[in-house]
Amino acid sequence: MKRIKKKRLYFVSGLALVMLLVLLLRNLVVDVFADQTTGTIVNANLSLARSITNTAGETVTNQITRGEVYNLKYTITPQPVPSSTTPSVLQKTVSDIRFEERLPAQINVLPTDLPTGFTISGTIDTGLILTGSLSDIAYTWKSEKQAFIAEPAETQGIISLNIPFTPVVNTELIFKSATLKYTDMPLSNVTSSTSAATSTPTPTGPASTFDPSKSSSSSPLGIAGDYNAFIFGDTSMYGGGDIGGTLASGGNVILNRMTINVKTKMNTKYAVIAGKDIDFREGTVSGSILYGGNKIKIGTIPAGATVDYGVLITPEDFKEARIYYKNLSNSLASIKANGTTFPQYGGLYLTSNSSTAVFDIKNSEFNNINWTNLDNVKNAKTILYNFLDTNIVFNKGFILPSGVTAKQVIYNFPNATSIEFKNTEVSGSIIAPLASINFTNGGQIHGNVIAENLTASSLIDYYAYNTELPKPAATATPVPTATPTATPTPVPTAPPIVTITFPDLDPVTVVDPVDNTPRTLTLQGESIVKLGTKTDLKAIYTGPATEKDITYTWIVTQDGKDVTASKLKNGTDNTQKVLDTSEVGDYKVIVKVNSSNLKVETIAEKIISVRSLTIDGPDNIFVTKTKDFTLTTGNIPANSVINWSITKSDEQYATLSKASGDTTNTKYTLTGKQIHNGVVITVEAGGITETRTVNIIPFSLTGLSAIGEIEINVGQELDLNRLLHATPSEMNIDDIKNQFSWTSNMPHIANFDSNPTDERKGIIRGIQKGENVLATVSYAPPGTTSPITATIRVKVNTPPNGDLY
Repeated sequence: MKRIKKKRLYFVSGLALVMLLVLLLRNLVVDVFADQTTGTIVNANLSLARSITNTAGETVTNQITRGEVYNLKYTITPQPVPSSTTPSVLQKTVSDIRFEERLPAQINVLPTDLPTGFTISGTIDTGLILTGSLSDIAYTWKSEKQAFIAEPAETQGIISLNIPFTPVVNTELIFKSATLKYTDMPLSNVTSSTSAATSTPTPTGPASTFDPSKSSSSSPLGIAGDYNAFIFGDTSMYGGGDIGGTLASGGNVILNRMTINVKTKMNTKYAVIAGKDIDFREGTVSGSILYGGNKIKIGTIPAGATVDYGVLITPEDFKEARIYYKNLSNSLASIKANGTTFPQYGGLYLTSNSSTAVFDIKNSEFNNINWTNLDNVKNAKTILYNFLDTNIVFNKGFILPSGVTAKQVIYNFPNATSIEFKNTEVSGSIIAPLASINFTNGGQIHGNVIAENLTASSLIDYYAYNTELPKPAATATPVPTATPTATPTPVPTAPPIVTITFPDLDPVTVVDPVDNTPRTLTLQGESIVKLGTKTDLKAIYTGPATEKDITYTWIVTQDGKDVTASKLKNGTDNTQKVLDTSEVGDYKVIVKVNSSNLKVETIAEKIISVRSLTIDGPDNIFVTKTKDFTLTTGNIPANSVINWSITKSDEQYATLSKASGDTTNTKYTLTGKQIHNGVVITVEAGGITETRTVNIIPFSLTGLSAIGEIEINVGQELDLNRLLHATPSEMNIDDIKNQFSWTSNMPHIANFDSNPTDERKGIIRGIQKGENVLATVSYAPPGTTSPITATIRVKVNTPPNGDLY
């Protein structure tokens, strides 16, 4: 393997691999031994260990919770110090023991929680410094063990420290700079052996010189400024996009149909750095490639360029850089905005008169505007946009004010975990240390990009940020310098001063407090509704109080087809909707709840069946008469129970019974008993109810109609009753003709008997030739004053034989 560190290559031989394995073991426990040679001084063997525990005393790794109390637990275990001869002095002491640690930034320790003799200095933003003095360690010679043993023997002289701390922001913490400095114990006239008890020192390797705040190009952005894109995790770029400058990515790198480093060309050693695998399927890189994992495929590189296997920025360096840029981003976000934003006319108006214009941009404004206006940004030499939300869709750009270039603009995303750039131009550099950036929907970025992960298919142009960063500038967590184990002089004149280091802890991530409130989602609404009935839907959701930006997504499908647009209407808010029930069918309603900090969505769904029933029959029936009513069942499920009824109070006016011959329960007969308006027939089937209102009306004549014109001969008689039609049709003319009154307007041409018997009523007789005789029948229903009439036009002809009687 080739290791490249600050432009130097270290070829790892078999011996170096062994050294790496020893370094891994050193992370578990560090035993500090003297360089033991013949002489009068032998270092005390102190075994150091540390861990993070919760308040229950359980060891915690990988992840801790913001705002909760944890303990940094330190253990100092004195090991036996063997000697091949009995010393002249049988009691010795390790004295002046001094503890010191620079804690990571953004954790708090209360002075009242410190062990006796400990103090705090520094700030939370840059990292508190703990210092304190510990009691001396006394050793007594034990001849049976041929070694000095720490006192008291019951505890082996073990020293334990517990320092409570509280993480205050969500970040990644690396504990790596805790030291113990002490005056070693003197041992006279002792010759140490080379047995297993006198192990050689654990190799520490060269001290790390990585500092993310340093830039080989003097960029104000530190090491990330040396690259067009500096990504802590994975990078995937495809689709013909370009990167104007160089790319450094701590994870896997996939490049497909990309052009890299088109602006800086061969001015840098490596155009692409992949901490893990490199998959360069198609495209061109102007420069060499360095990768630390597997080489899957390599596209076109220029003559003189190479594809090297090795490390320039180690995984630990990327971790340290991630912390540095988190702190930098938080520091920039802490700068108070001196510019104002005002949404108006569909746009966002920005105003500032400062040479360093600082704006806070929130989703609540940014998502609801279509463009930006910076006409009132005056005098600006540097612009800082702080986007403060966690999930951001960046779909409108910020035009550069007069006198400002992309090299003077910072887009800072301190809290964002997801950023999607959509068809927009970004003129400035992006600092998004927590975010996975998606840049696949068109647009361009002109500046540096610093992010957790990057997926892109559009142009990232090389416009390196070159202006002093707005103050206060972030201070990266100091990188401790490994202190080599002190080597005592073979013949010392005084006990040596020794400094040893506690083992590093694996990085831990600070996360939001866990709210164990269960997430529940209920979709309220009727499952079966009648055609045309208003159907209200309501989503009732409960979840953790820490949830942010809760959104509801509604979907309606029918037979697998999305019909949301036509079938779902808005309610009073996004938790309430109204289903359009103007068409029968089964509809599947789905509601999904998402939030910005809980990625698993909660889903509820309901099948709503819109059904119909139709009762066919007359609106009126006569008292004492019957009429049939027929049910059309529409989409009611087969074999559904069908129940017919009339309102209890209507049973005195009508009776309802199953029609003769009906086998499907879909035909019933209503019989009128008493005159009444509003007898209600009710049918229940398939979960819905349909009604039909019927009036029971008197059985009486309401209208008469007749053939319009007839002809008779002189002397001929005709019963006009036979030419009449009654309304209602159920009435028989013969039953009421004796109540008719007939008149002729030309009795000399055609006329009725002057005092007819019931049998003679309605019989007209031709008297002489003539026409346009109007024979009128009149009937006065009981209890009314307006008669019912009908008229027949009569023409009287001369008989064919001329007989005029």
